[in-house]
Amino acid sequence: MVSWKVLGIAPALLLATACADPKPGIDDAATDAAASEAAFFAEETPAARAGASFCGRTTSAKELADVAAGDLATAHAMRNYGANAAELVLGLMHNLTTRGLDFAKISSHRIAFRAESNEYVLTTGDGGTLAFTLSLAESLGALKAGEKLPVNFFARESYLRGVKKGAKGEVDYDAGPLFELIDGEVEFGGGSTEDYRFMLRSGLVRFELVAETSFVEAGGGEFRLRLETAKALTLTELARRLDEGGVELAYDASTYVDEARGHEEIIDRAPFTMRRDDSGWLWEGSYDATIHRNGDIRYVRATTSGRQQSYAELFCDLGRKTKAATAVHDLDLQGGTIALEGEAGAGILYTRAK
Repeated sequence: MVSWKVLGIAPALLLATACADPKPGIDDAATDAAASEAAFFAEETPAARAGASFCGRTTSAKELADVAAGDLATAHAMRNYGANAAELVLGLMHNLTTRGLDFAKISSHRIAFRAESNEYVLTTGDGGTLAFTLSLAESLGALKAGEKLPVNFFARESYLRGVKKGAKGEVDYDAGPLFELIDGEVEFGGGSTEDYRFMLRSGLVRFELVAETSFVEAGGGEFRLRLETAKALTLTELARRLDEGGVELAYDASTYVDEARGHEEIIDRAPFTMRRDDSGWLWEGSYDATIHRNGDIRYVRATTSGRQQSYAELFCDLGRKTKAATAVHDLDLQGGTIALEGEAGAGILYTRAK
């Protein structure tokens, strides 16, 4: 359920309040529904009770809060899924490039190879999946540039076969189909012939992510998200971009539908970048969306970040020239404040459905 109330405060104070850093451990959404509704009627202003003009029609404060909360749910899902997915799979590729392929460690990742499509499926901690492909940036022996790797990139036998250790510690083996991807010497350790690692010629391997997921949030709305890299990158280039300007990804053909509230949000475009710095992973992006709600259409242009507050501007027209309102989502994407364009003295709080 959405929690909301109207505040009769000056615009400058509203902006200062909306832009303040959230207090750690404070969650406005924790207020129960009855208390939230009571707070609204206790503080409601006469103007808000009469309704406000929103794209040419009178709209209640609750409706404005619901519109903002719907977009808040979209921003939350895109940032959390995108950031977690990108950190997991891009982090894995970064480690492969900088530390090499270590079979003792790679086994901790649940990666399945689909031979029929030559793609990989990584299972996440919550049971979700991420699909990606690996292809050749340059021809390698009988394999042609642009071809997907025909064998499992993460399997030992793709590189070395028939590994045997002699009495004096010498190691014999036959070359596998991806043997030429090994850069330098193979390092063997321990007593097992399966315990070895090597660096990769990562500039020869091209990575591309296409991940799809669907899930129902706690409030009842259903998300269908499609996440993909903006373009294929070699593992070398991917690692460099993660440490510098960022790797570009985008959502495509993604939607959020909450039938109970009559809310449907279609993501028209949503590019973002993921990069690493001394503070960890950083998500930054923007999105355009179209909201269909109880017969009305609203258009959104928004920015979102993992370290700054997100802003969602709501427009009345497809060209996004007539701005109707601005929603300032809190940094933790659990709530925020929406204010009508040109309206002084009133702002509406909302929280994400739990």
